[in-house]
Amino acid sequence: MEKPQSLADFLGTSDAEPAAPSQCLDALTVEDFCRGILSSREYRQSVLHRITLGILPPAVELRFYDYAVGKPVDRVEVKDTTVPVEQLTAADLEDRSLRLAEMARLMRRAEQFDEPLHSDSVH
Repeated sequence: MEKPQSLADFLGTSDAEPAAPSQCLDALTVEDFCRGILSSREYRQSVLHRITLGILPPAVELRFYDYAVGKPVDRVEVKDTTVPVEQLTAADLEDRSLRLAEMARLMRRAEQFDEPLHSDSVH
């Protein structure tokens, strides 16, 4: 693993003179500029210092977990794979209506006796 560059080296200045950054920074993209800062020794020491003092914001700590073990899924896409009713055959429609009627009977009975409805459904 390569030793991180100092922030002064990255910015093209010396530690002794906080002069204007070198012209080579003008050619950097925003992403490269941010990566350079984040990978500098000074920034990493700053993070460790804030952890030690207990002043690292919780959001930053969460990002550490995200990068270390992977970020949890923010959303799950559910795709409807059912066949549209208009495309069903008469036999399919009849079968579906019989199953719906049976479910309605079970629901009425469960409501009447205040029983939980048992189903194979995951919903």
